[in-house]
Amino acid sequence: MGHVDEPQRKKGSLRFGTVLPNDKIPEDEEFDPFDRHIETPTSNIETYIHFIKGSIGTGCLAMPSGFKAVGYIFGLMFGIFTGGLCMLTLHLLMRIKYDVSKKMRYHVVQFPDVCELVMANGPPSLRWISKPIPIVVDFFIFCNHLGICCVYINFIGENFNQACHHYFPGNGFNKLHWEIFATIIMIFMNQIRNLHFLSPISTIGNFLLIIGLGLVFYYIFRDGDAPIVRKGETELFGEVYQIPLYMGTFLFAALGIGVLIAVEDEMKTPGDYRKKPFGLLNMGFVTITFIYLIIGVLGYWKYGQETEGSITLNIPKHDQLAIIVRLIFAGVIVFSYPIHFYVSIYILWTNYIKWRFETSGEERSSRQKTRLNIYEVIIRIILVIMSFLITVLVTKLSFLISLVGSFCLPILGFLVPGLLDLTINLTEKKSTHYSVIRDVFLIIFGLFFFVTGTFMGIAQVINEK
Repeated sequence: MGHVDEPQRKKGSLRFGTVLPNDKIPEDEEFDPFDRHIETPTSNIETYIHFIKGSIGTGCLAMPSGFKAVGYIFGLMFGIFTGGLCMLTLHLLMRIKYDVSKKMRYHVVQFPDVCELVMANGPPSLRWISKPIPIVVDFFIFCNHLGICCVYINFIGENFNQACHHYFPGNGFNKLHWEIFATIIMIFMNQIRNLHFLSPISTIGNFLLIIGLGLVFYYIFRDGDAPIVRKGETELFGEVYQIPLYMGTFLFAALGIGVLIAVEDEMKTPGDYRKKPFGLLNMGFVTITFIYLIIGVLGYWKYGQETEGSITLNIPKHDQLAIIVRLIFAGVIVFSYPIHFYVSIYILWTNYIKWRFETSGEERSSRQKTRLNIYEVIIRIILVIMSFLITVLVTKLSFLISLVGSFCLPILGFLVPGLLDLTINLTEKKSTHYSVIRDVFLIIFGLFFFVTGTFMGIAQVINEK
């Protein structure tokens, strides 16, 4: 078995650098990226659980509000369509990632680097894209995870505010005060820099999430807190212009693209991930699509036009157990925020900042380390505060969720995979009518979805103000 090597890089001017071929492995030697040594590889069952765990989060609580916007039929139709399209593009990305890793003779090459290498070796007319594309991909991954952090601050403020008013009615605290309090806590929690130390935090969050979702279903099916919706309170077809925002909500909830690509890297049998038709990728995405649509349908069926941006805001405000549910989900968010923040700070710090201040020379190593630590602390504080300020700007939870999903994920999930696959097929002269139509559709659809969803999301925020 081979070992997973850190890619060699040619230092760049803006980004950390371009991946160079692995000179430790001869070009004439047979190399398989799946032939790698991992100290604690995951089995297929463990990978499936990680897949579900990485995709099922608090975003599912917003699905009923998505159905409220588009109705049952549009919600199911475009939920299945979006889920199927995501599954297709993930297959494309995983195949491209494998082929690039094999060509460069590395066991793992990161997503932005894959994009750069594909475009750099593409048709001459497209090679100029290789310079900006890793930066663009970094930017949208960064924005996606920072956007999730913004949603989390909003969610914590909303749920703690309701709980506080239950136990201490008439107090002077409001949602903004709790968001400030949460931001202060996150400033300290997000000084944790090692992903290993974040694992227990993630485990606690996952445990609370399971309990919280179980209690949400209890309230959906329980009589007494609110009547099951009557005729006229739900719609089969909602507003057509709301469909991009609904799809943005679905993408925000279901497409944790970084997690879904990364789980294969830790597998004992990575070839089983993309196996058709019953590979782990297919089974996992069918499962989470089904779960999200069920939550959306049942939540909308229960609360109708009263459905809030998060279904936790619909459960009784003065019921003791309901208050506990809100606090549980707020706890889930507190323990989930550092995981997503880690991705954003890693991209910004490692790819664009840290390497600029690193110097050679043993006599300066101690001083340099202290200086880098100070810089990183400052940047971490700035990013947490930035997530709070965006939350203050976009106060409504459902608007924030759909805006984050519509802005970041159509580019990462549709446009980029279509562009990469089209480039490879043109370069290797493997294009078919089907592949060209598919890739062009993904590019146009991703761009259209990005423009319309983002525009409508911003328009909603402006109209609310």
